[in-house]
Amino acid sequence: MKEIRIPFKGWDLITFLNEKDGNQLVAVRPIAEAIGVGWGSQWRKIQKNPRFSCIDIDTTGKDGKTYTMLCLPVKQLNGWLYGINANKVKDNIRPKLLQFQEECHMAIYNHMSGSANSLVVETLMSIIKELKVTNQRQSEEIRDLKRENQHLAKDVKGIQETLTKHNRMLGLEASVAGKRLAAARHLKIVS
Repeated sequence: MKEIRIPFKGWDLITFLNEKDGNQLVAVRPIAEAIGVGWGSQWRKIQKNPRFSCIDIDTTGKDGKTYTMLCLPVKQLNGWLYGINANKVKDNIRPKLLQFQEECHMAIYNHMSGSANSLVVETLMSIIKELKVTNQRQSEEIRDLKRENQHLAKDVKGIQETLTKHNRMLGLEASVAGKRLAAARHLKIVS
């Protein structure tokens, strides 16, 4: 376990990083003492609560002696702090407790809204990107269809022109055939 001390509002927040699994733990007693709540009663609350995964970690104090620190995973710290009822502490402790609880509220809010906003932005950007790709693909398809339509229009025009020529030729042939038939009848009559 690697000990990390983080300066916070005039005192040190003592944390431990488990380098094997990356979990971070925080020593609870220094926080209770900084707030001004009785450590004995807080220790009992933490020990009794089955939701807390508390661990005892040995650390060296400023006096050089080894002390055992009750630690909670950082993710459970807010649960402990919220469990302290501000209406049940001494009047001189209440403002500091409320300040710590508000800090926890803000930390959670900032984390969640940052993550949530990032996720929303990421999702929206992904959707926009997909829509742009789809729009581009559809634009290319429309261009291809217009070109194909122009080719088909030329083909139709060519077919119409060919049909018109054929109709004229059929008309001429029919006219010629009619004239021949008339001439043949005329010859039959004359002969």
